[in-house]
Amino acid sequence: MTSHEIMREKYLNAQLTKPKTTILDQIHSYNYNENNYLVKQLTEELKQQKKLNAMLKMENNKKEIETIENFVSNHEKDVIEQLNNLEEISDQLKNICEENSKLENEKEELHELLYSDKYTELANSMRKIKKVKNDILYFLEKQGIHSPL
Repeated sequence: MTSHEIMREKYLNAQLTKPKTTILDQIHSYNYNENNYLVKQLTEELKQQKKLNAMLKMENNKKEIETIENFVSNHEKDVIEQLNNLEEISDQLKNICEENSKLENEKEELHELLYSDKYTELANSMRKIKKVKNDILYFLEKQGIHSPL
């Protein structure tokens, strides 16, 4: 078995053993307007990528090089500040989520409701929305494309 096949097998097994989710896990982070906004932004990003594709196929790129240099000059400090803010918020978010999980498990009545079939099914759909959003954002990041969010 090749290393690629081993990695694929691990990925497939991880997909089968997804941690359970509840409607409580998902309800506070589900945002209808944000999801619609993301769809619109991704549609716009697709248009921009098509423009970039056409530009890259052209011979003379002097104007694009100038645009890139101007962007770096104008936004370098902003990018560093945004990164620092996101890292700080990310740490705080992880800590509060862990605390919330502990508190949730301490409430028996809430626990029974959260793990009912109806709520679990909806929570799984909401989690899938997050996963699709994160997958496309991660893909765009790997491609070096500015995220719409």
